[in-house]
Amino acid sequence: MKYNLTYTHFDELLASPVNPFPVEKQTYFLTRIYEALDAITANPDIENWRTLADVINLLTTLVEDMDVLEDKEKTIQRAKDVIRQAFESGKNSISVVDSGIIHALVESLEEAVQTLPARTVIRAHRLTEKRVQSILNGHRQHGDIVI
Repeated sequence: MKYNLTYTHFDELLASPVNPFPVEKQTYFLTRIYEALDAITANPDIENWRTLADVINLLTTLVEDMDVLEDKEKTIQRAKDVIRQAFESGKNSISVVDSGIIHALVESLEEAVQTLPARTVIRAHRLTEKRVQSILNGHRQHGDIVI
């Protein structure tokens, strides 16, 4: 399966190694995520689910693969469990209580995007997209959820 990457290696090299993303890029990125978060308790579409899965995947990369963030409360795993339960039960939405777990992740990602250097965030995007591409090509690991 062909998968178009959002960022290239060249983008990563050109990104600031010390400054965060410009505010305009942060706003666009975070607006999409908050729109998906708002929809998740009502009637989310597949793009809402994918957007929130991207949040989980990106934070997983930042925590587990790059070791630039910590997840002391195991919020990432709790969010994966919420999404897995929603799909296994056939629900197309999650409860307001469960959405709080996803909301905590979104806030963590927002803070990361606003404070981490742009180069670090782009690197995380690139590693995450490569991992997603691997999953879509059938190379799954324990705990992977495909939406």
